[in-house]
Amino acid sequence: MKLAQRSISRDLTLALVFVVLFASSLAIVVNYLVSARTASDQLGQKADEYASYLMDSLELPIWHVDGEGVRKIARSYFNNELIARLRIQETTGTVLFDQTKPGENDPAVRRVRNVRHNDQIIGQIEIGLTSRLYAENNRRLIWSSILTMLVSIFVLLGLTGILLRVFLRNPIDSLVAGIDRIAHGDYEYRFDGGKQTEIDVILSRCNFMADQVRAREKSLNELNRRLEKEIADHKEAEKALRESEEKYRLLVENASDAIFIAQDGVIKFSNPRAEALIGYTAHELGQIPLADLVYEEDRGLMPRWFSGDDLSATYTFRVLTREGEQIWSQVNTVRIQWEGRPAVLNFLRDLSQERKLEDQLQRSQRMEAIGTLAGGIAHDFNNLLMGIQGRTSLMRMDSRPGQPHHDHLLGIEEYIVSATELTRQLLGFARGGKYEVKPTDLAALVEKSASMFGRTKKEVHIHGKYPKGLWAVEADQGQIEQVLMNLFVNAWQAMPGGGDLYLETENVVAMDASEAEARQLKPGRYVRITVTDTGVGMDQATQARIFDPFFTTKEMGRGTGLGLASVYGIIANHGGSVSVTSQKGEGSTFQIYLPASDKTVVEETPVAKTVVRGSETILLADDEPMVIDVGSKMLETLGYRAMIAQGGAQALEIYQQHQDEIDLVILDMIMPDMGGSETFDRLKAINPGVRVILSSGYSINGKATKILDRGCQGFIQKPYNLEQLSKKIRSVLDRQ
Repeated sequence: MKLAQRSISRDLTLALVFVVLFASSLAIVVNYLVSARTASDQLGQKADEYASYLMDSLELPIWHVDGEGVRKIARSYFNNELIARLRIQETTGTVLFDQTKPGENDPAVRRVRNVRHNDQIIGQIEIGLTSRLYAENNRRLIWSSILTMLVSIFVLLGLTGILLRVFLRNPIDSLVAGIDRIAHGDYEYRFDGGKQTEIDVILSRCNFMADQVRAREKSLNELNRRLEKEIADHKEAEKALRESEEKYRLLVENASDAIFIAQDGVIKFSNPRAEALIGYTAHELGQIPLADLVYEEDRGLMPRWFSGDDLSATYTFRVLTREGEQIWSQVNTVRIQWEGRPAVLNFLRDLSQERKLEDQLQRSQRMEAIGTLAGGIAHDFNNLLMGIQGRTSLMRMDSRPGQPHHDHLLGIEEYIVSATELTRQLLGFARGGKYEVKPTDLAALVEKSASMFGRTKKEVHIHGKYPKGLWAVEADQGQIEQVLMNLFVNAWQAMPGGGDLYLETENVVAMDASEAEARQLKPGRYVRITVTDTGVGMDQATQARIFDPFFTTKEMGRGTGLGLASVYGIIANHGGSVSVTSQKGEGSTFQIYLPASDKTVVEETPVAKTVVRGSETILLADDEPMVIDVGSKMLETLGYRAMIAQGGAQALEIYQQHQDEIDLVILDMIMPDMGGSETFDRLKAINPGVRVILSSGYSINGKATKILDRGCQGFIQKPYNLEQLSKKIRSVLDRQ
């Protein structure tokens, strides 16, 4: 037998050599480090001694300004082979001696000492010592150690090889050769033992092993053949069974649908999804009649369901959970045998999300359709109110208190304000846009609105929590006040005997994607307003319709059903969301989320309610004759020269001809021939510095906001009176 490339004797020899080599190397390294450390310490001591001697030697020459004496002493020291650099200077900066030996620019040890005379510093010495001599001694020591180590290793290697070959290698070679013959089937082979060493004992045991193997080989071969076949068949069957069970388990346990087997009117088997959906454990489901898990009105389909004759049919019904919640579900059935008896295999899908999305879509479409209608009605109604308001304002300008009809004119204006509030509700519900958007402090706005409300409703105790550092939001303050008042009034009506109203504003630092999706918002920063009352609360059915237009729980004539619908529309138009949670007898909580803004809130200075007159020329552009008629008269009453344009095209024509005379344009947003957006852009093309106020029966929608962003100076909502018109005009004309 050919021996392997490696052998125990060689490995032991090499191991011993490596040990000696490592130990010697370690000794050399330690010796070198100790020597180097000792040399460094000695060199440092030498440097301190030389520096001390120099200080003593140079004290008098430096004091007596004996430069030659200093240099003589310095040269005597500099000739020392350990000194690599020497520098001597006076306190005045005069260098008396400064020399460095070649190749010694970076001395190993450097000392700087002050030379004193009677505790007065008179000079400074800098001395640097070289480590070259110590390094040479260390190198000689290392080379001699290495040579000694190599000689020792060669001698040890030779002696070890001879001894291992005689006492280990040769017996092992014989043992390997014999084992190789037995391994190849030569069971008659016998090992020769002699000195009863450990190897001889091994040889004897090998002989015994060969006899036993020979005796057992024949019987085992046959048995092994039979067992191999049986084991192979068994493993194949087990593998197929495991794969089948694993596939079944993965499919059933990870299915997104609920899977269960019904037999004898109860559930005999259920997957984790079924248990999670219904809320009962598998054991509990086996004790509850299946009919009790189906909403009562839907139990009529159960005979057809359990028969399973129509395998292509699907059944939609409501499942009752452990908490009594109704979950819309769809089930497919298959007739099977379970434990030797007929049963029905069911695949049940939760339709809650689909139903919710369908309801949201239908609600959105319904509100969009009604909102469009409401917005159109509000626009036309505002134009009518504009005519009434304008003429009333003109008549009131010529009337004084005590004169006939003066009180009637004031009453008409009050009715116009009420009608305007109604159209404002309609426009808010219609989500037609915002009026005047600016950075707003919601905490201050909520506190102000609550204070105004509390003065009129003493039976409601208001508790406010308005922390500092609230983020600003970009909002129409008038609409947000409308939202708050609607919620306050709703809470007051829910507490007929009085109660507590809790208000809170807070920052929502980071709304994650899942929470934002649940609230139909984009992830980001929001400011939250929470309004909680201790009123009668509401049931789930009322909560589901609370924001629907024209839905009210009050008797006929006591509510329009637009209050909370306008809340929903206004908040949605601001990019936010509103939600309600309530239980019968436990009050209600409304939560409003509005997107936070990085802009800074600017405090506004209140303006006195007076008519401000002027003498400039103003171009009034509108498609409604009544608005043009009354608007021009209002401008003339305020002292302005009025030019009239019936539509955008005529406005451009007039402005082109009289742009040097016209100081301001009041531009209607909605006109049939050319809308306010296009008219504004063309006016800007004629004169980039044109001053324009947008006017509309709608609120500021997306297009109007874009016009304002493009440089339009202001917006005024119809209907407006003389005071409002005069202040808006002056705010634009007086702006620098």
